[in-house]
Amino acid sequence: MPNGVSRFCAPAFTSSFPRKRESRFQVSQRLPWAPAFEAVTYFRTRALWRFARGQRRIPLFHAEKQQNTPVQARRRRNPALQVVDSAWIRREFRYGAEQRKFGGRSGELNDLTDELRRNLFVRRIFLTASFAGVTVALLCGAPPAPADTIYVSNEKDNTITVVDGTNLTPVKTIPVGQRPRGILLSKDDKSLYVCASDSDHIEELDLADDKVARTLPSGADPEYFALDPAGKLLYVANEDDNLVTVVDIERGEVVTEIPVGVEPEGMGISPDGKYLVNTSETTNMAHVIDTAKREVVANILVDSRPRRAVWTADGAQFWVSAEIGGSVSVIDAAKREIVKRITFAVPGVPTEAIQAVGIAITSDRKLAFVALGPANRVAVIDAQSYEVLRYLLVGQRVWSLAFNPDQSRVYTTNGVSNDISVIDVGSLKVIKSVPVGQSPWGVVSRP
Repeated sequence: MPNGVSRFCAPAFTSSFPRKRESRFQVSQRLPWAPAFEAVTYFRTRALWRFARGQRRIPLFHAEKQQNTPVQARRRRNPALQVVDSAWIRREFRYGAEQRKFGGRSGELNDLTDELRRNLFVRRIFLTASFAGVTVALLCGAPPAPADTIYVSNEKDNTITVVDGTNLTPVKTIPVGQRPRGILLSKDDKSLYVCASDSDHIEELDLADDKVARTLPSGADPEYFALDPAGKLLYVANEDDNLVTVVDIERGEVVTEIPVGVEPEGMGISPDGKYLVNTSETTNMAHVIDTAKREVVANILVDSRPRRAVWTADGAQFWVSAEIGGSVSVIDAAKREIVKRITFAVPGVPTEAIQAVGIAITSDRKLAFVALGPANRVAVIDAQSYEVLRYLLVGQRVWSLAFNPDQSRVYTTNGVSNDISVIDVGSLKVIKSVPVGQSPWGVVSRP
């Protein structure tokens, strides 16, 4: 039998020195593409065998016609697909077809059939095991797609975009008040609270029918807010009035107003609900508020233009981002002192473009994600050593961050590119970009 056929029917891997014969498993471990090669070889082998036995009609190979066929031309460039393209096989197919008219076959085709019969049983066992392994891996190893719904506030469109978290596509657009920015889910995940900044109120969106159910008072220019752990009070930052407004959700009334620094924005409440941290952009401070006394009990100087304040799940720390300072201050909650100042340096990006804004910290306090604004990056930080592990390229002017319910993904709002980026936490890779409305600002996810 010609050497070309034996080479393709039973691939051999040679080198310049004698090599001990390897099993197919060892070959598949050393050469990851070997199972794919085997699969192609198997199906081509089965086709040849059936043709040789007269069980299947296969069009004759014609060299001139194949040269003019784009598919065959591609196969000819790919060695893994050239199993039956050698000239002598084409010749024998023609001769064998003529012999079959009279009930016979060519001698060389008989040899080919015998060789195929010897190899087919081994190949079937190998491929059955390979396909079974792939099936088990797909069924047991691959995690299912998270089933969540994502809500994004669009500052210039005056809308909320609803994104299906399973297939990551927009499914609905909900009209709301003027200039929606901060958004929060209610404790039972049945309502969405929206800071309608230019409407000077908060809107409560009923997620059962995706309509505004009522409005809540908030003070002038509500930009960002926090929900107490009991789900009964909203703490709202009023940027124009330098106040934090406390709103009773059930009664729909303002309970009190707490004076803070100039241009308050960031709001973060401790897991036990005892302390609230507010950041003031112009004063460059983080104000610690006792929620029982409803007064400021500590002022911590941070870098320029602090934006967000986020607590760790254990309540031991809160992290404050500084937009102009381009840094994050890690603050000990008990001592109320800065224990670490994290800075960033993105290769090829000017320092002034690195502006820290949104923060998301995993509940186990292993990883933290920080949005870097016009740098179009999200920094991934080891939350124990405070080392920056990597920078992930996302959309333009990344702003807010939010986890999905099981914290397997991070969603980012990108205000200039008008989309959200989806980060896989396990692989630390951006897996998709989803278009939303104009100037997306806030983002939340619910089961």
